[in-house]
Amino acid sequence: MQIKWQGIILRFFFYAAAFFMNNISQAGTPMWTFTPNPAFPPNVSMTQSGYAYVQYTVTNQSRKTKTLLMNSIPGVTQMTTPGNCSNPFTLAYQQYCTLTLFVDGSQLLGNIKGGPAVCEHGNPLQCYQPSNPLDITIRNARFVITPSAGANGIISPAKPQTVVAHSSLLFTATPNSGYQVYQWYVDGNPAQWGGLNFSLNSITANHTVEVTFNQAATIFGGAENGQVYSSSDNGLTWSGTIPAQNHAVNSIYATNTDIYAGSADHHVYRYSNSSGSWDQGKSPDDSEVMSVFVTTETTQTTVYAGTKNGNLFYSTDDRKSWTNRPLPNAVTAVNGIYVTNNTIYIGSTDINEGHVYYSPVNGSSWIKIPGPADVEAIRDIFVVNTMLYANTAPIKIPPDRDGRGPREYVYTYDLTTNGSWSSFMDQAVYSLFVSADGTSMLAGTQDGFIYSLMTGDLYGFITDTKINSVFLLGAN
Repeated sequence: MQIKWQGIILRFFFYAAAFFMNNISQAGTPMWTFTPNPAFPPNVSMTQSGYAYVQYTVTNQSRKTKTLLMNSIPGVTQMTTPGNCSNPFTLAYQQYCTLTLFVDGSQLLGNIKGGPAVCEHGNPLQCYQPSNPLDITIRNARFVITPSAGANGIISPAKPQTVVAHSSLLFTATPNSGYQVYQWYVDGNPAQWGGLNFSLNSITANHTVEVTFNQAATIFGGAENGQVYSSSDNGLTWSGTIPAQNHAVNSIYATNTDIYAGSADHHVYRYSNSSGSWDQGKSPDDSEVMSVFVTTETTQTTVYAGTKNGNLFYSTDDRKSWTNRPLPNAVTAVNGIYVTNNTIYIGSTDINEGHVYYSPVNGSSWIKIPGPADVEAIRDIFVVNTMLYANTAPIKIPPDRDGRGPREYVYTYDLTTNGSWSSFMDQAVYSLFVSADGTSMLAGTQDGFIYSLMTGDLYGFITDTKINSVFLLGAN
C-alpha cells in the first residue's frame, strides 16, 4: 500500500512539472506571430506624395481563439477588403489571415520605426508586433509653412512656403512707422519676444508663423547693481549703462531726449541721447535719491527728487540747484513721486508705515491718504484719471500656506470716493510702472525679471539683481 501511494505522488509531481514547463515555454513565445510578405516588405522609402503597401501573415499560436485589433498609426490604414484580416479579426489556434497596410506619404507625421502593434481585443496590455517591424522613411519630405502678420506691419516671405524636411526658414518683420515687433507665434503658441527676424529651424511638420506688432516703446530697468538697462525690442535684448559706479540705481525717468537716474550716491544723473554720456547734478541733501520725476506741465522742465532723508526737492535749472518742498514731519523717506494736473503725489515711509500724501497747491500744504494696513512703505505711485496705483514694501504678515513670507503688492485707491484701498495684484511687484492711460503696467522683481501686469507676459531676464525701478517710454 505504501509503495502504491508513493507511485501516485511521483506521477503527480511529474505531471505538475510538465504542466509548469509547458506554461513557461508558452510564456516566452508570442501568442500570435507576424510573417512579412517579401513582395510587400516592411522596409519602405517614399516621398511625401507617394504610397506603398506592406503585408504580414498573422498566425494565432495560442490554443485559445483570439480576437485581435491593430493599434492605429497616423498615415497607415489597415485594408479590410475580402482576403485580408478584418478589423477586429478572430483567429482560432494556428489560424491565420493577411494583414495588409496602406501607407499614405501625405498623411505621415514623420518616419515610422516600429509596429504595427496588434493587441487582444479588450486587453490592451496583451500586444505583439513583428520581429521585423515597419521601417518607413520619408524621402525628401516637404512641409508647408504658412506666414501671417497682425495689424501695423508686414512679414516676409508673406506667402506659404514649401520646404524640405529638417530645413530652416527665416522670416523678417517690418513694422509700420511708430510700431515695433511685439511677439512671434508658431502654431498659435508664443515663440519669441520682439526682434525683426525669426528663424524656424529643423522643420519636420507643417506650421503657421505669425508676427504681431505694438506701439514702439523702450523698456528701462534701474538695477541694484548700478546699471540702467534698456530694451527697444520688447525685452529680446538688453543693453546697460552706468551712472555711478558701484552705486544702486533707485529710480529712473525717461524722456525722448534724456534719462534721469536717482542714485544711491546721493545724486540725480542725466543721460543725454545727443552726448551719449551721463552727467552728475548737485546732490539735493546728501542722502540717497529714492525717487525721480520730470514734468513740463508749466512749459518749464522741472526735475523732482525724493530722498531717503524724507525730503522732496525740485530743480528748474537742470539740477544745478534744488528747492525744498516742506513735507509733514512724519515723513522719513520719499520713495515715489507723481505729478499730474499741478498736483504732487508722494509715496512715503512714515516711521515704518507706508502712506501717500498729495498737494494740489504745489506743495504749500499736504493731505494724507493712509496706506493699506501692515505696509512698511509706499514705493512707486501713479495716477490714472481718478485712480491711484501704488506698490508697497513687504507687508508684515506670516508665511502663507505656500511658504511665501513678507511680499510686495499693488493697491489701487479711488480718489473720488476717499474709500479704502483695494488689492490690485496679489503677487510680488518689487517695482512698478503704470502708463498715463493705464493700458500698460510693468513690474520689476528682486531676481532680475520684468513682467507685464496686464498680460502676465515675461519681457525678459535682465540680470541677477534687484530691479529697483521700471519705466516704459513711448507708452501713452
